[in-house]
Amino acid sequence: MYANFIYFILAILIYATYQPAEQPGLPWWGAALAATGLILGFALFSRWSYARVNLTAARSGHLAADHRFTVVSARQAIMAIILFAILIHGLGLPAYGHALGIFLTLPTLLALIFLLLFLGLLVIVWSCAHTSYQRLYDPRVRPRAYLLSNVRMAVPIIIPWLLISIIADIIFALPFDRPKQLLSSTEGQVVYFLVFLVVVAVFAPAIIQRFWGCHPLENGFYRERIQALCRQAGIRYRNILYWPIFGGRMLTAGVMGIVHQFRYILVTETLLKTLAPDELDTVIAHEIGHVHRHHLLYYMLFMAGFMLISFAVNDLVIFAILYAKPFYRFLINSGIAQDTVVSTIFSLVFFSAFLLYFRFLFGYFMRTFERQADGYVYSLFDTARPMITTFQKIAATSGQSPDKPNWHHYSIRERIDYLLKCERNRHWIDRHNLKVRYSLLVFSIVMAGIAVM
Repeated sequence: MYANFIYFILAILIYATYQPAEQPGLPWWGAALAATGLILGFALFSRWSYARVNLTAARSGHLAADHRFTVVSARQAIMAIILFAILIHGLGLPAYGHALGIFLTLPTLLALIFLLLFLGLLVIVWSCAHTSYQRLYDPRVRPRAYLLSNVRMAVPIIIPWLLISIIADIIFALPFDRPKQLLSSTEGQVVYFLVFLVVVAVFAPAIIQRFWGCHPLENGFYRERIQALCRQAGIRYRNILYWPIFGGRMLTAGVMGIVHQFRYILVTETLLKTLAPDELDTVIAHEIGHVHRHHLLYYMLFMAGFMLISFAVNDLVIFAILYAKPFYRFLINSGIAQDTVVSTIFSLVFFSAFLLYFRFLFGYFMRTFERQADGYVYSLFDTARPMITTFQKIAATSGQSPDKPNWHHYSIRERIDYLLKCERNRHWIDRHNLKVRYSLLVFSIVMAGIAVM
């Protein structure tokens, strides 16, 4: 899910930084033919890559194939992003759509078409990956369920962008100058983004849970147990839902929603069938920890932080272009259109800034928040031993090594080791909570400094 979030944001940045040339370099049929050839080549290479994963599973065993599957999946997703950038900036496909009047009035419609094209590239990857996934992790997952689960996890990422863009289109289409002037200013864009971010954060969970096909957990033992634990922790919520991700066969749980009226606790069917009652308690306690520690609110802060950085990066790129005139002029004199040079530079810089920000800074906070939520289990229970056995079950049933690294979680081995240290000395919990507070303080000071620059 988190990887899909980054992929789609990068695709949006690639499209948003594109500046159409005055005259396309190829006729429309030439660009269409080139794009078709590139996509077919990408599909064939994806199919061959996952065939190699299956060959590795047959020759070298499960662990080697698991590693290769992870590497191939990440590589093909990156190739999809690069291919999308080539289609946008290299072939200039959006320029052919700009010639149609409807896209001048509703530019978001054209952007949506190209984001669906990017989704199509990811669908190619997922379709090719299914056989390997089924062989390595779960033979019960059918192709349709695997594909739909990936699509359902990805598409809600587009919805907030789509809504904010449509509203902007409507504002610019209205015969009123004042709203246009406000939205065109830096201050107006900041206010508009922050207001919309809050609205989406509050109401989006109600839409997402329907899109994912979630349905209420029936009355009975499990629901009553989860309800009792939430009452004990003083946490309110809208509903407890079955989470049918990959047919509900993943051993996982989640929580979404910053206000209790639109907060949902998510559990999979496999989670309920696999875990003992005390293990389920610690998993729910972990999710309650995210709510109690306000992690979802902090994620909003990080999104706003990237907005500040994007404005700062925009100014830096403009100054860099002005001060690098010889190199800039060399590119233009070599026959490359000026608009193409500018849009490519902006795209590369924003691409790099986003990747660094979310992969490292955002990833750092996600890992520290996950560890803080693990430590919160001790706020409700005397021991986290059931959570340790839960991690061991996840490692055993997932078919993945407990030492497998994860950019937004610590590895299962690291999480177990941390809880074992907490079992021996609760001081580790206070120490980590202090680390989180200091990290957030440093982040806030840096963002405040950028804001006043």
